[in-house]
Parts: sequence; structure tokens; C-alpha cells
Amino acid sequence: MKAVDPRIVQEIDRRTMEDFLFPRLILMENAGREVAKESTAFFKPKKIILFCGGGFNAGDGLVAARYLLEYAQKITVILTSQEDKLKSETRINLEILKKLGVKIINLTALENFQNFILKEKSDLIIDAMIGIGLKSQIEGFLKEVIEKINKKKAKVISVDIPSGLSAQTGVTCGACIKADLTVTFTFPKKGMYIGHGPEYCGKIKVVNIGIPKRIIKEML
Repeated sequence: MKAVDPRIVQEIDRRTMEDFLFPRLILMENAGREVAKESTAFFKPKKIILFCGGGFNAGDGLVAARYLLEYAQKITVILTSQEDKLKSETRINLEILKKLGVKIINLTALENFQNFILKEKSDLIIDAMIGIGLKSQIEGFLKEVIEKINKKKAKVISVDIPSGLSAQTGVTCGACIKADLTVTFTFPKKGMYIGHGPEYCGKIKVVNIGIPKRIIKEML
């Protein structure tokens, strides 16, 4: 399958929502369900930690966590963004998980993260912190979080793209999750195959999230 410019993928998503009236929540649901499916197919995890940022990528991860509740013994969601800064669709999926009794931890200070990472055990980490819209260098707290995740022995799945990897150039932007598997949506992105992309993406699995074929034909 052809790797594409991430800007084209973003335009495809925009047209799906605006021209065909697909709510973002539907695309998010489809994406998260596919991530959960691939998580169980590849790794059969029992204890999962999900790291979420504040954007739509995090919403995909939160949906995946909901589906994985039926499979895993324990799921812990780690927020690296303040709850009041979450995108609205992402917040909806977070509130659903709260209702279902999933453990939610807000880690916005490194000292809290250091305490957490020493005691929390997992066999799978799901990275849903930063998607293909990354535009700046990763610094400070988030950089430390990524570096510490990379030192864990657990397997890692990245949602759409490893956090910190440019989907356009394949350059790592200050810090980057090193994934064992990247579950990416609709098309593989160009940056996955150039620069540091192959080193950080691991195995790449492309999944369908329900984008109309008509839009894809028109855009490519």
C-alpha cells in the first residue's frame, strides 16, 4: 500500500466529516476498536497501561481501552494532559471509562510519573499521546515520559504513529516512542518509511476506519 503525505490523510478525514457528515466520534470508535483488535491479535496482553495526551489520538486510545476491558485483567489510563484541555470527543470517551470503573491517573508532573512507573506493572503499553499533527519539538515533562516508557520491558503499540515521530519527514522531534507495533489508519504515512521511521514504528498494521472509498479515490 502506498505511503501518503499526512496532510492528505488529514484532508480525507476532514472531508469525511464535513462532506459526508460522519461524526468524529464514529471515526474515533472505529479507530479504537481496530487498535484493540490488533492489540489482542499480536500480544494477548493481560495488564495494560494506556498513555493519552489531549488530542483526538488520545480519544482513539481511550476507545481501545474500553474494548480491551473485556480481554485484559487490568487497564490503567495515564493522562499526560489536563482533563480540561481534552478535545470534546476525547473527554466523552474518558468519562465513559470513568463510569466503567477504569483507573485514571493524571500525570502532569514528572515526580508523580517517577513514583508511578516504579510500581505499576504491565505487559503492554499503548501510546496515544501525539498523532500525525505533531508540529513542534517534544520537551520537558513529556520528553521524560517518553524516554522512561522506552526503558520499560513491556511491548508497545502506537496509535496511528509513534508519539514524537514526524509523519511527514520521519524525523524524531526531541523524543520518540519506540513501538513494537504501529496501528495506523486508512494509509501508512510517508514518515514511517523514511528517516527514523522504520526504527521507531516497528511492525506497521494499516486498518480501515470506515472512510468512504469515493473520497479516497478523489484525493489520490
